[in-house]
Amino acid sequence: MGFALDDVLDEDALVNVYLAGPISGKPNYREIFAEAADKLRRDCHCVFNPAAANLEDWPLRKIMAYELTWLCEYADAIAILPGWKKSKGTKAELAVAYALGLETIWL
Repeated sequence: MGFALDDVLDEDALVNVYLAGPISGKPNYREIFAEAADKLRRDCHCVFNPAAANLEDWPLRKIMAYELTWLCEYADAIAILPGWKKSKGTKAELAVAYALGLETIWL
């Protein structure tokens, strides 16, 4: 069912980063997201990794509402994985980040 939004915040982090990238049609998306999240954490960022939220059984509207809540309320930046142009979800997340004036980290 995912995890509480507050559970991923780190008071000592330089930047709270929302990790975005294609998931649908990517059988190894968990590994791709995990590697990117680990790299960002090594750079002292707090990372929200939606691939680790275990929301696969949820309807898409619920997933997006859950994830966009963290993006809107906590993120200072969004990190974009390669292949984002083919992902409707990532394009939506990026549009929200732009609207909020968040920093973009291109991975």
